[in-house]
Amino acid sequence: MPLPVGRVSASDAVTALKQSGHAVTPAALRLWRFRGHLSPGPGYDLVEIARYLAKRRTT
Repeated sequence: MPLPVGRVSASDAVTALKQSGHAVTPAALRLWRFRGHLSPGPGYDLVEIARYLAKRRTT
């Protein structure tokens, strides 16, 4: 199943991330958005989440 493109719902983002081996919850996504790690707006951008996860691993 290909990954969704563009902004997706929290449940779709969590499903795609779990398929990629990341244990991310909808609560974590909301917290990252609240803290400013993810941009505001409807849904979540999987590319933005992947960049944030990569950045977290290097620091």
